[in-house]
Amino acid sequence: MKVLSDAFRNSNLTKVDLSNNAMGNKDIESCISVLSLSSLECLQLCNNGLSGTSMDLIAEILDESNVCSQLRKLHFCNNMSGDQGCTAFSRILKKCSGSLIDIRFSGTRAQKKGSLEVAEALVDLGRRGNGNIQHIDLGNNTFGIEGAKILSCFFELCHHLKYLDLRHCLIETEGMGFISTALQKCCGQMEFLDLSRNDLSSDAATSLAAVLRKCCMLKVFRAQENGLGSLGVIHIVQSLRPPLEELHLGRNECGNQGAKAISDARNVLQNIRILDLDGNVFSTDSICNLQDAYGDALLHFEDNNKESDYEDSRLSSFIASLSQSSNISVVDNSNISAVEDCLGTSTNSFVDVSKVISSDSSEGEISNTSTLSSTNISLEKCQTAEATLMALEKEWTDLKDQSPLKPRR
Repeated sequence: MKVLSDAFRNSNLTKVDLSNNAMGNKDIESCISVLSLSSLECLQLCNNGLSGTSMDLIAEILDESNVCSQLRKLHFCNNMSGDQGCTAFSRILKKCSGSLIDIRFSGTRAQKKGSLEVAEALVDLGRRGNGNIQHIDLGNNTFGIEGAKILSCFFELCHHLKYLDLRHCLIETEGMGFISTALQKCCGQMEFLDLSRNDLSSDAATSLAAVLRKCCMLKVFRAQENGLGSLGVIHIVQSLRPPLEELHLGRNECGNQGAKAISDARNVLQNIRILDLDGNVFSTDSICNLQDAYGDALLHFEDNNKESDYEDSRLSSFIASLSQSSNISVVDNSNISAVEDCLGTSTNSFVDVSKVISSDSSEGEISNTSTLSSTNISLEKCQTAEATLMALEKEWTDLKDQSPLKPRR
């Protein structure tokens, strides 16, 4: 390595990629000639097995040679540097300038402490005037909700962001709320977004949908291995824009209503080349409808549980609560379908309860409640089908808490 490195000692190399080499401290020292080049703009050290001490050495070399301020691309991924490596990477970031547009720091075995340190360093980078970041890969770190809140302060400064990878960062639904608020300010040019494996529920889809509606150039969206359910998938699909080419929503506990929403969105998603929905809970009919709509773009189903009668848990539990109530019951299968069909449409004012439920009691028995009447439930400013269901569910919960209904016989 030293012979090869010294051969470029006086060169004008702008890019150095030492990836896929096992490198300890001695190997790094042998590469000082290329790591300290005054012309260096791009540095990649991926899959090198770098330890924490190795990262310290790299940070020291880059600092002493004043290389950091001219870097445009900085990639460290698939190493084993842990929290010590996070500290070293943070030192490097603190020396970088507005020239830096491409950052990758993923798969480094970082724990929460180190991940938060990197998040703080990124915020500092943004506040020093670097709003030029276009590419960010922070996957497989342990940011959690606290880190998501810190990162949101950085993202809202990145007005030219095109690529964001936050896969497996333990963001959760609460953390997604912080990040979504920030991304709404900077997602106009975004082409790639990965939020897979972050324990996102259907509630996270509400804030995420607000981001997706503004992503006019998004080509790849990944959100597999979460818990979005049918409600979350519906909300997301209704927010996607025509440029999208890849959609990954596998393993999301999604049922047939989510599948229907995806099939119905074919006219909008005209450019889809890859559609990954495996690992959900679709019936054979739903899969056939998806195949008819998307053809070869739909990836093969290997882990779908098509024999299950599972449907979105929130929808199922809501219908069950109606069926088990003392005075209100689901009328028949056609009205169950009415509830399910409601998920694919929009409403602006109210839901007619006569489509969804019937009362076993006289009007006098429910006249004490101001929330529910025998004809309709007021749902002010409901803008989406999910909001409709959520509002209906909330009012029904309030009714059960407030009204002394008699048990059903």
